[in-house]
Amino acid sequence: MKKIELLAPAGNKESAIAAIQNGADALYLSGELFGARAFAANFSMDEIREMVQYAHAYGCKIYITVNTLIYQHEFHNVMHYIDDLYHAQVDACIVQDLGLLYAIRKTYPDFEVHASTQMHIYNHEALAFLHSQGVSRAVLARETSYKQMLSYRDIDIEKEVFVHGALCISFSGQCLFSALHMHRSGNRGMCAQNCRMLYRLYENGTMVHDYAYLLSPKDNFLLEDIDQLKNAEVHSLKIEGRMKSPQYVAYTTMLYRQAIDQEHFKIRDDQLDQLKVLFNRHYTKAHFHEKNDKQMMNHERPNHVGIPLGKVVYIRNNRIGISLVADIKQHDGIRFLNESNDGFTLNRIYVQDLLVNGANKGDVIEIDKGKLSVKVGCEVVKTKDVQLEATISQSYQHLKRKVDVYAKVKLRIGKPLEITVSDGIHEVQKVSDCNIDKAQKRPVEAADIQKRIDKTNDTIFAFKQIEVEKDDDIFLPLQQINALRRQALDALYDLRVQDFTRKHVQFACAPIKDTFESFSLELTVLNEEQLLACKDVKASLFTSNYELYKTYKDQMPVMYRQSNVVSTQCDEAKMVGDIGGLNQGKIIDESLNVSNSESLAYLQSMQNQHIYVSRELTHEAIFDLVQDFQKTYHFLPNIGVVLYGKAKVMHIKTNIIKAAISRTNVNAQYYLEDLHKHRYYLQEDKDGYISIYQDMPKDEIANIDQYKQMGIEHFRLDFTDESEKEVKAILAKIPNY
Repeated sequence: MKKIELLAPAGNKESAIAAIQNGADALYLSGELFGARAFAANFSMDEIREMVQYAHAYGCKIYITVNTLIYQHEFHNVMHYIDDLYHAQVDACIVQDLGLLYAIRKTYPDFEVHASTQMHIYNHEALAFLHSQGVSRAVLARETSYKQMLSYRDIDIEKEVFVHGALCISFSGQCLFSALHMHRSGNRGMCAQNCRMLYRLYENGTMVHDYAYLLSPKDNFLLEDIDQLKNAEVHSLKIEGRMKSPQYVAYTTMLYRQAIDQEHFKIRDDQLDQLKVLFNRHYTKAHFHEKNDKQMMNHERPNHVGIPLGKVVYIRNNRIGISLVADIKQHDGIRFLNESNDGFTLNRIYVQDLLVNGANKGDVIEIDKGKLSVKVGCEVVKTKDVQLEATISQSYQHLKRKVDVYAKVKLRIGKPLEITVSDGIHEVQKVSDCNIDKAQKRPVEAADIQKRIDKTNDTIFAFKQIEVEKDDDIFLPLQQINALRRQALDALYDLRVQDFTRKHVQFACAPIKDTFESFSLELTVLNEEQLLACKDVKASLFTSNYELYKTYKDQMPVMYRQSNVVSTQCDEAKMVGDIGGLNQGKIIDESLNVSNSESLAYLQSMQNQHIYVSRELTHEAIFDLVQDFQKTYHFLPNIGVVLYGKAKVMHIKTNIIKAAISRTNVNAQYYLEDLHKHRYYLQEDKDGYISIYQDMPKDEIANIDQYKQMGIEHFRLDFTDESEKEVKAILAKIPNY
């Protein structure tokens, strides 16, 4: 196995340089469109070209995130963008959209593609499928445990793992909360972070946990688990943080570089404090070690918690006295852990009534109270350390990272000066225009030559060895050595930048066949009451409740609808919404996020049955993809739409009910309630995973004829917490039922 890769984030040019100078092997970044961090500064196409050259000179790689869902009207533009990236010599694209994957594999068979964590890659079958489609690397779901990683070692695809930074509480690509409630799609790079908001928890109508950040996870932290990750044969360690500061990127990259290069790395207490003060929400290893309840969550705060600074010990004369447990400097950031979570930059610090520019651990300082509402005993944290940030900034202001090179210099009387430089792979030879003379007075010594050759501070190179072959009593102007050295190193730099090859990957495009089916109605239920209410309806019945399915599968024609995220595929499932379930001739659920005609064509080429399109698509978007598909293939796509139901807005491995109240009751109904009194139904599955459902159901039953006019013949009604009476009332609205 190749040496494990350290992959760092870059939200802007400064962060990119910071990461490379501090030891990153590769960067992931986004252009101005189609990236899952739409609110980062991101990179223009010219800046991407510049960063590719900068990275390749160091032997580093650039991966571009094109990991959003692509709508029909955007497809021409995204493929033009892919073409630009291809010719800019970007090393790989990271993609979520199945249609984009399909189009890249057809059009650019030698362009490396990585499957984004937005594809929720969580089982053997998903990895095997992606490998079969020419995908070189899969970014594993953040929920993947060490035990699962070990089991993936036999699959011949590179595995990339998030090791540090923010965690999504929902499986990535399976969160519709922001899209359906804030009209900002997480699958389009515009997440409004509903998981960082306040919720109450109800059990059977009784509040069992008051407002807290019940969906807000801590930050991932696997710095001291590198040896296990190596043992799991993970190929790339990924740091989250395209929205973080360049100083955060630089310091985090530096520590993970040390952890990879050293055996049995152990972080020092001072390093941990420095890492935390740059940003943290408290740390967790819960997913990695399969401890997914209380250890996963931070119910108190959804934002930067800093490091402990001290406590309020008195309030008098309009000043607040704080006893310090850490050093503080003027212009550092602090926050009081009071009701209003007051935080600010500290401009004035008093010690014994004198203004000072800093104070040390053990001191008692005073600050102006102003309008702050705090009490004695209130904890204070430090959220910014300006001196630390200034020190870190120096780590990438100059070219401290060097590429080892070797030089051989030949100086023969009557012949031109000859310099050969090599990095071990590339070699450059340069020869001067003038011949070397015999010295009339003081000859040039070997030490003088080595000193001139070794001037590399303004380059990315450092000489590991300089070999000088020369005649005695030679003379040449030393500036000739300087000029020729510069020419040789410039040429070597260009060779390193230009040394770029791609590997052609075979991809067999199966024909797209007309599999159009006539009208069908499907009903999905979660409980026995709903199932029995539907038993006499002329429709196909599905349930994702496996125990309910097992109980009734021999008594009535009920089929199993597999969860959208599973650790193992279920052969009994007739409806699947997971990458690993593709290519098996089944009904494709909406959780595959089909948003364009290329995705439809790709899935139909696998002989799947009808395909439910993304819940995020508008009428107009659905119409566009149907029209484009028909125009391209001269027949209608075999698709379906959900007419009724509360959408599953999150699918969560962490049992957020147990994390909040240390128990669950299989016979109880649980809801979350937000500050606007919207309630979200919670369902626990057989694995203890939690599904969160939308507060209000979508109801487009009245629009069924409009959809049929588009050429759509497959429709579904999803029941979650509806009673038998409510189910029957909804069914009565279906024409001819």
